Amino acid sequence: MTDAELRIIEFLMTSEATRPADLPDWLLVLLEGDRLEELSHELITAASLMYVRRERPGISLDTALALIAEYAADPARLEDLSGRIMAFRLACCFERLKRSGRFEDVFIDDPFDLEGTVSVKLPEAEWRSVNRASTPWDNSHGPHDFSRN
Repeated sequence: MTDAELRIIEFLMTSEATRPADLPDWLLVLLEGDRLEELSHELITAASLMYVRRERPGISLDTALALIAEYAADPARLEDLSGRIMAFRLACCFERLKRSGRFEDVFIDDPFDLEGTVSVKLPEAEWRSVNRASTPWDNSHGPHDFSRN
């Protein structure tokens, strides 16, 4: 394991974090990583451990790691876990956008469900830019024009 993964495990095992909103900025930065096309070891570690802890509150680290290894050994369970990690990655991106001020609020029903409910509230300045009265509106885009003219 990398030093970053060990730091993540130490944080997660000593906190009650179960969602991206519970994570400190340093951890979200680590999870975002530089690799857009593949998942980082840090993301896989954090998301897997958080998912197992949500499913089994109070689980020990050794039991959690054994359960994650079981997921990895079973192709169907591994595919399910991979989808949940991708959902968690997206939830972390939404949380980073919220913290940067791009969204006023973000609601994610389940950060480990790709089919789950996601709702964002734009800051007031952003709402004005998508208001029909603020710019000429082109009907060819459908009933709602969300361009930033």
